[in-house]
Amino acid sequence: MLSEAQIETYAEQGFVIARAVVSDELLAQMRAQLDAWTEESRYEQANYGEILGGKARFDLQPGHSPDHPQLRRVANPIDISKAYREALFEGPVVELVAELLWPDVVFHHCKLNIKAPGAATEAIDEVIKSSAQIEHRQLAAIDMDGQTAHFTGAKALGNSAGAEGANCVAVGNLLDNDWVPSAMTAGFAADDGEYLADHLMASLAAGMEAGGEAGPVRSAALLVAGIESWPVIDLRIDWSEGDPIAELAALWAAYRPLMDDYVTRALNPEAAPSYGVPGDE
Repeated sequence: MLSEAQIETYAEQGFVIARAVVSDELLAQMRAQLDAWTEESRYEQANYGEILGGKARFDLQPGHSPDHPQLRRVANPIDISKAYREALFEGPVVELVAELLWPDVVFHHCKLNIKAPGAATEAIDEVIKSSAQIEHRQLAAIDMDGQTAHFTGAKALGNSAGAEGANCVAVGNLLDNDWVPSAMTAGFAADDGEYLADHLMASLAAGMEAGGEAGPVRSAALLVAGIESWPVIDLRIDWSEGDPIAELAALWAAYRPLMDDYVTRALNPEAAPSYGVPGDE
């Protein structure tokens, strides 16, 4: 079920992402169970429950309260949930593990980690606390629920600003004016393109139209990650005497219709189409 590329990724990085391993029906059951556990945690004030060895089964995040329950981790959910046990032992997961580790393996334990709303702000706060010279830096984060956070240090370069929008956040320094990031988030939201990259390109164009940098803009880049362990889009204009945003847009327009085929070629070369170039007829 796994391609050679996925198996190599596991060998090199210690993890692999597999598509459509859990059915929609079973996934709905797992989500319903998690919702029930979260509701149950509302009335707890500290980590609770117990697994073999005496550790807590349910781990609560800092800031947990009855009004804002924040369940962080469930240890060995298969012990108390039929849906989670079925997902792990009665579906394709067993076959995937056998492909990666050989058939003769013994299950040890599992855990379910939950990223609660507000994770973006918490991540930013943690970086601020643990980073030296943070006053020179800018940070931006989006969590799994689309919530955003950003930070601009007091010594960031030039005119520095940031703005948050629906499922997007923009920060910049050496800006022509303070409202460039706001224009970028508005451009992101207004675009109706099919791909995330379309929205990002619209955001860059809107930022330039709003003033861009205080000086000439010489470079631009577009980096988008998917569910694989590598970016599905990695395009860049390192130096331009003209309009790097427009040049990047042209590069994206050329790559867009080929992107899915390149991903297929990386995951399963035998299923990839021919590109019709010399040597690949």
